[in-house]
Order: sequence, then structure tokens, then C-alpha cells
Amino acid sequence: MATDEVERLREQLESLQRSHDTLLKSLSFAPPETPTFQRQTTRDRPSLAFADASTLSSDDSDEEDDWYFVREELPSKSFDHEHLREHLKNHDWKEHGREILAPIITDPGKLSKQPHLFHLGPGTPDDRSQYSHFQVYDVGPDGVAELIETTGSHGTNTMSRATQIWHSIRNIGNSTHKVTVGRITIAREPAPILFGALHLTLNDTFDMDELFRHLVQTEASSAHMHRAFSEDRKHQKTFFFTFEYYTIIGEDCKPMDWQRADKTDDPKGSHLPLSRCGAVVALALYDDKPRRIRNRGRRAKTQYGWVQDIWSPWQVFQLETFPDWRATPDTFESGHRYLNGPEAFLHALLAEYRDARKRYEEIYKRITDLITPALGFLFDAELRDQRLFEDKKFTWTRRYFYAHQTLGNVNDSIKSMIDAFEDTFTDEVWEGKSKTLWPLHEESPRNDHWKRRLRTLRLSFEREMKELRTLQRENNERRQEVKSLQDHLFSGTSIQESRKSVELSDITVQQGRNIKLLTIVNLFFM
Repeated sequence: MATDEVERLREQLESLQRSHDTLLKSLSFAPPETPTFQRQTTRDRPSLAFADASTLSSDDSDEEDDWYFVREELPSKSFDHEHLREHLKNHDWKEHGREILAPIITDPGKLSKQPHLFHLGPGTPDDRSQYSHFQVYDVGPDGVAELIETTGSHGTNTMSRATQIWHSIRNIGNSTHKVTVGRITIAREPAPILFGALHLTLNDTFDMDELFRHLVQTEASSAHMHRAFSEDRKHQKTFFFTFEYYTIIGEDCKPMDWQRADKTDDPKGSHLPLSRCGAVVALALYDDKPRRIRNRGRRAKTQYGWVQDIWSPWQVFQLETFPDWRATPDTFESGHRYLNGPEAFLHALLAEYRDARKRYEEIYKRITDLITPALGFLFDAELRDQRLFEDKKFTWTRRYFYAHQTLGNVNDSIKSMIDAFEDTFTDEVWEGKSKTLWPLHEESPRNDHWKRRLRTLRLSFEREMKELRTLQRENNERRQEVKSLQDHLFSGTSIQESRKSVELSDITVQQGRNIKLLTIVNLFFM
């Protein structure tokens, strides 16, 4: 009992010290008389991409003060070409990292002799890096996300796509003209060499081996957010969602070698060119003085945990491997000002859910086209017979089976995505009362403003969950329709086969009579 009392007093002392430090920060970063940036009002700021116009008054209003935003600077890092080469050669790559980087690391000798790791010149690269799409943003103390753009010398864009991406991600938080408190990195369909570049630049912050493993593994969508009691320091300060679902392969797109995808062409249109893909949305908080909490779990492996302050410098990382063209490209270009890292993370997460719904709606539409008869069905007997009686290749049986099973797998994927979100973001999290996930330890105007932002985001997420459940219901209704078509096809084909059996029986009987007649005639002549 004495030990518990001492620990309780120590935690209270730490809480008082933290409140004192927060008060000093707010006083030391009071807005100057001549601010370096101009505050935007609801009237002159563009509409948000994730909120209706009716909710903007509670999001970006004239009442917000500049010191509501994160003020501490993001730690700076810089990497060069040789850092990348040494990282690719010497890092202890795990199984899934080796799968992703197989074209790069399988030949160490070639890696050492190759003078340039990235494609140079205007020609088409062999690694298809011209299709990689990256967006990198630096967020300042005003909360505005500023896109980092890299061009060639004299303003001409002479660098290859991969080289441009490398120059946009290799420097973190070392901008000479502006203070950086947050970094947003969005990577879509990276080439293998760009996967290696991401691993190098972000591995000190995120457990990139862990993220690669979840990206490659075939598993359901899941959330990894309550990690305060983890033994790994990186895990304590990072939070991420992993998504696993399906998409229709886009034109000129090609799934990666480690992805499950349909590799056969289908000129008759009996199935869709699907690929099983994944995405990771991750957040890291740079809190130098995390709050210590006691682990009271009965089977706990650690005695204490560490809770990160949401007003710390941050990074958001969004990695997508979907061979299509359906991703939302302007998630962070709406003019919105981000209070902190969790808000930017939630916006990225919401965009990922919306993109998933777009992909699943397209699958639903294409499967509907796959099983729906042509417009001339009511007036063409041949079309009706094709749907009622199976041919020797079992065309419609295969098609109906594929549609029924695909929609079932899609619904399972949607369910895992909804469960991952709702099991993680409970009422306690939205209200700032969770002990391990983004807790608010005090009442202040800054925290109150953050709660109002959360309420707006929560409504957007609830709307998205409702849309996903509607899509689930429509998929189930379509599955019932497919089942009905299967039954009609089976009944029609069964009747047809039964009639053929009767006809064959009649023929057999007639043949027997003919044989009998011939036998009598032969006996007569004999």
C-alpha cells in the first residue's frame, strides 16, 4: 500500500509539472503584435473537403487563436545518395522487406557498382517508377500544409520522376525559410527503390519493418493505436491503421510481384481483373517528455506506459499500393489549417475510408453489369435461352459463382474496416477521456477547441460508416439476386437434361423394337 501511495503522489507531481510546462509554453508563444501569417476567416477560406458548409463555423472560425496550433519545431534530418546505398546494403531486412525490395537487394554486387540508384534521363525506367505518385507537405505553426515541389535546374523539370521524389523526402524539418512543426508524406504505388528510400528516411520515426509486414501480409484491416504499454519506444509514439481490400486493376497499371492479383486475361468477361491491395496510415508524435502511466493489466509485460502529448511535433505517413487511378489526390490541399498531428491523421484516415468506398462501389457496379442481361433480353428468345440453359463450357454457372463469392469477400472486408474504426475510436477517445490514446489532462481553451474539431470529424466518420453499411446491404441484395439466377439456371438446365434423358429412353425402346422385328424376320427366312 505504501508503494502505491508513493506512485500515486509521484504521478500527481508529474501532472502538476506538466501543467506548469504547458502554461509556460502558452505564455512564451503568445501571438506577436505583427503576426507572420494572415489568419483566414470562414468567409475567405476555401471549403473543407471533409465537412459540410454547415459545420465549418465550429471548425475554422474567427474565434481560434494562433497559439492553438502546435508550436514546437519538428526535429530535422537529412539524407544523401550514399546513405541510401549503405542502408540498402547493410540493413537487416526482414522477410516482407525482402519481398518488396527483391529487385534491388537480391544482387549486392550490382547495388555497389551501380553509379546511380535512381533512373536518369527522359527515357522510360524499367522499374515503372514513372507511375509512382508522391505528395509531401510541410506544416508550419499556422497549421497550413505546404506542398514541397522539386524541379530541375533553371526551373526546368529535367529530373526523372524517381529523382524528384527522392529530393522531396530526403530532407525533413530543415526548411530555411519557415519553421516546420509537422510533415505529411503520401506515397502511392512506390517503385522498389522508392520503398527503400521511404524505409531510410522514416525508419528512425516509424517501425518501417512492421509497416512493410502489414502491407505484404494477407490479413483483415486492423487498427494499432493503443500502444502506450509497448516495450518498443517507436511503438509507444506511433499509431497506425492498416487496410486490406480489393480493387479493379486500372489501365496501364500493374500489381507488384508480391501482391495477389488476377494474372489471366478474360476476353469473354466472365470475371473482373481484381487485385488484393493494402494501405497504411500512420502517425508519429515527437514528445520529449511523455506522461507516465501505470500498467494495471493482470498479465502486463511492462510496469509503466508512456502517453504522448497531442501538441507535440508530428509526422503523418500514408502508404498505398493500389494499382488503379482512384485515390483522392488533393486530401491536404483544401486550405484547412491542422491543429495537430492527430487531426491530420484523422483526415488522412477519412480519405482512405472514402477511397475504399469508391473502389468497392466500382466493383459492385461492374459485377452488376456482369450478371445483368442485355436490354434486348425481353425481345430476344436466343438471349433468354442463353440465361436459362447452361452451355457445355458452364459459362453462366462460372459467372454467377464468381459474382456471389466476390461480393461475399467484399462484405467481409468492409466489416473488418468498420470494426477496426469503431473498436478503436470509442466515446472516451472522442471526448479526450481515454487514458492511453490522445488524452486531455486539463481544461483549457485550446483543448476545448480541439474537442470541437473532433466533433466535426466524428460526424464525417459516422456518415462514412453509414455509407459503408449501405454498400454492405446492397451487396447482400445483389448476392440474393445472383442466387436466384443460379437457381433458375439450375432448374432450366435440369429440365432440359431430363427431357434429353426421356428422348434417349424413347430411342432406346424404339431400337429394341427394331431389333426384335429384325430377329423375327431372320427367323422367318431361315
